[in-house]
Amino acid sequence: MCSHTMQLSAPLPLTNGDLQRAQEVWRNVLTEVGLWPVAQHVADATHWTESSVRAARHAERIAAVGLQTTFAQHAVATRDRDNAQAGRQLKAARDAFREHANSADWKRRVATMNKTLGSPEGKQSLDEARERLVQHIVASDASGEDAREAVAVWDDAMQAISKKKIAGLVEWLDGKLEEGLRARESADLGRKARSPLTTNQWICIAVGTGLGVIGVLACLATPFCNCCYLGWILLAYSAVVAACLLGTR
Repeated sequence: MCSHTMQLSAPLPLTNGDLQRAQEVWRNVLTEVGLWPVAQHVADATHWTESSVRAARHAERIAAVGLQTTFAQHAVATRDRDNAQAGRQLKAARDAFREHANSADWKRRVATMNKTLGSPEGKQSLDEARERLVQHIVASDASGEDAREAVAVWDDAMQAISKKKIAGLVEWLDGKLEEGLRARESADLGRKARSPLTTNQWICIAVGTGLGVIGVLACLATPFCNCCYLGWILLAYSAVVAACLLGTR
């Protein structure tokens, strides 16, 4: 019997200890499949994106009320510096992802994950992941429109998988990283609405979803992971999406 098992139907709200445990399991699983460096770069990119957006809004407020030019110049410099750093981290994430996706280790794992995808257990676990996502978003402070769009991102990823299995998901995730890079180069810094969500939010959720699906499938293909750790992975993934909704504007 696994001592660290988390039931998939565990009630919300959850404690800080639950979230810390989920983050630890998430890190271990992504490390096992060679994608933890990608996740780290994405987390850093999200941090710098949020910082650049705050600085951009600061600059806009300064301009709106007619404060001294030096204040505006400082805010703009901060915006540009942090946005450039976000771009560097996203590029590092994309490059690390592409390198690993071409490795022998990844190709070996893809065969196993594709097999898992076609199994009843794989389908059930992905359905559970979507259910966990819905529960966590409903428990968050996201608006109804934002909640609907966040779940739609998951469904979009599932469409990519239905067409080309893991290869489809890899192409989908690579495309989202590219879109994130284009957002960093845009005049609005990714703040333009793509739907009810901004481009920044959509990309944050999409990249988290891609990594989350890979984590679920990798866990299912690993002995004892399903019984002991799958619930923690689903919690970590849904918490990432909720953070994207509320923090990355």
